[in-house]
Amino acid sequence: PLTRKALCLEVSTLYELKAASDAADDRAGRPRQPLPEFIRTAYLRKYGLRSIAMRNLANLVLSVRAEAPSNAHARGFGLAAGMLERAAFLEGACDVLLQGLRGLFPPNQIRERFADGATAPLPAAAAAAAATPPPEP
Repeated sequence: PLTRKALCLEVSTLYELKAASDAADDRAGRPRQPLPEFIRTAYLRKYGLRSIAMRNLANLVLSVRAEAPSNAHARGFGLAAGMLERAAFLEGACDVLLQGLRGLFPPNQIRERFADGATAPLPAAAAAAAATPPPEP
């Protein structure tokens, strides 16, 4: 698994890439790609070979699951990406999370601001709130 620092850097990088991708989709009038699909596509682009990309994606999932109980950054990402609780995954959770991050920082500074995981509780709380289904009427 990734170290805590490496995981926070990877998650922050994925947030920043996703924010840029969403902005491009919005400008082009295309629907946004769901976060799980985006991560898979990003890893295929990053690693080239499908087998290497899927091995690294599996390592990311294992790392998120290992760190989530003690790391708010990993927990928020894991909830937004559907890596922790599939039943709790809501497609819009990532949109809520990234909207909050864009409101706090320029999109090209997300990685810089969150790579160490030190300032993660706010976005993690936003992701957790967004991933929680509304109560039954």
